[in-house]
Amino acid sequence: MIDLQINKILIIIMFFTFIISCTDTDLLQRFNNKPQNLEFIKYVNENGQIVCSAFYRVSGKYASIVEEYLIKNCNMGELVFLCCGWEPKDGRYGTFKNNELLSDVNVYRHYRVTMYSDKTLINDRDRWVEIEYFYVVAEIVDT
Repeated sequence: MIDLQINKILIIIMFFTFIISCTDTDLLQRFNNKPQNLEFIKYVNENGQIVCSAFYRVSGKYASIVEEYLIKNCNMGELVFLCCGWEPKDGRYGTFKNNELLSDVNVYRHYRVTMYSDKTLINDRDRWVEIEYFYVVAEIVDT
């Protein structure tokens, strides 16, 4: 009887955790103090393993600042030029923690972030200022 009540409580907490985590639009601001020059674009509730996604952009002029922040604070891979654009080395996403205790109840949920450029022939970091925008995606993912 007590186990059944505990299970009901956990289900209710997990439901409200989902609602709390996915009604806010700017995930990085809410959970991780996003860098100043990172502009929020849109938020999307997803179906399936990716619960929700927040999309951002930063001009090439400030991209190295955002990249440095994501490497230092989220352990994302350094951006490298591959073929026709910039992306994290070895495809290494960064992760960020949710500072709200309730949302950490779901042990199968994690928070990841990545950064990339559109297609470009600019393959030298010193010329990033010539790239109009780099993009950042933050996601809440259930595994």
